[in-house]
Amino acid sequence: MNYNDKISLRKTCSSIGFMVFASAVLLHIIPYSMSIISGIFRINPLSATLEPIISCIDSIVSLFIVGAIYCKLSSSDMSKLVPVSRVKPKLLCCFVLITLTVSFISSYMTDILLDNLSFIGISSKSFVDIDSGDGFSVLLQIISVAVVPALVEEFMFRGIILHKLLPYGTTFAILVTTILFAMLHGNIVQIPFAFVGGLAMAFSVVKTNSLLPSIISHFFINLLSVYLDAAKYYEVPTDINNTIYFILLFVVVLGGVLSAFILSSNKDLFKTNLSKYKFRECMGVCFSSVGIIFTGIFLIIRTVNYTL
Repeated sequence: MNYNDKISLRKTCSSIGFMVFASAVLLHIIPYSMSIISGIFRINPLSATLEPIISCIDSIVSLFIVGAIYCKLSSSDMSKLVPVSRVKPKLLCCFVLITLTVSFISSYMTDILLDNLSFIGISSKSFVDIDSGDGFSVLLQIISVAVVPALVEEFMFRGIILHKLLPYGTTFAILVTTILFAMLHGNIVQIPFAFVGGLAMAFSVVKTNSLLPSIISHFFINLLSVYLDAAKYYEVPTDINNTIYFILLFVVVLGGVLSAFILSSNKDLFKTNLSKYKFRECMGVCFSSVGIIFTGIFLIIRTVNYTL
């Protein structure tokens, strides 16, 4: 990698780092600001109706609008960075099932890990809170937890960030994108799961040149969280809930294995695109950029603070 290429990559990574930092800060500021405004008007910001609406606004502003502003400031063509071209149904289903399989297994292993870490104060926490049994409340939770995040998070990470880094190598772009995606979650509960699932989603986007597989996978992964919380609210018996979960897990994993077998016939599909840039050199330049260092420190501190 020559000097000019290093400068270009460092600038790109630094700007990406500051974009993620802006998103992380806004993800905290917006709910806090909305809570203050709600208090002024004596409205409960944690109500079954208002909380998911605030969550939607938070996600859209922090991820979609910040990402769009980044594209504008960097003079980037959004249509090239955020491909949403159609994917053959067979290929789409295979990649979605493979991603869900990887994510579900990762989630299961993460739960086991957290159970073993509970003695040092690290425990699983619910990030979905259904406090009303009416259908409208559940619908709002589905929109705020599954629909909106699947769109805006894929827009920023597997769209903008991934495609800004792809010219420097597929493996490099996928890994950096996934690290930032996982760290933005800001808690030890979701980071391992988000990292493994993020790798699978980024891979599907690269191989299909479309965000559709990752958006659909992301939606179903988050939808499962809504279901699990709804099951607690409606007090579904544990044995019934576990049976449903393991049946779903079995069906998805079986589909994922079959999908991997079907796609394995296409040898070119799983080949890593060669790059003129060395992976280690790109990683060194990326993680020595000001924006990545600054954002990385901020995200690590936030994660530790949340965990403790």
